Amino acid sequence: MVNKIEAYVRRKRTIVRQYTTPPVSDGVINHYCLSKQVTEYENSLPEADLHMLEVLGEFCKGKNIKVEIYDVSTLKGRLKASLRGITKTPAAIIGQHRIEGELTSELLRSRFEHALET
Repeated sequence: MVNKIEAYVRRKRTIVRQYTTPPVSDGVINHYCLSKQVTEYENSLPEADLHMLEVLGEFCKGKNIKVEIYDVSTLKGRLKASLRGITKTPAAIIGQHRIEGELTSELLRSRFEHALET
């Protein structure tokens, strides 16, 4: 019996804004090199990755199955995905079965069911 599902997603990091802070002054020195360039980012998941996580959450509800989510945009996530043979996201590993790519809700559910049965 499978009691754990591994999900692999890729976080998108987009620039929200960039700006330069005003120069810092101590009352004596006021120089441009004392300013700082700041970049603000927003993290989000692609639609396909969100969709798979939602279907996976609904599927596991009430089944006592633990879901581990790995972000392949991090070093730990890339290493784990590489060791498990994951080449694209979204992906899920249930037992010995690997499910990769964008799939419809019905197809995802049927593949999850098939993986649990075998």
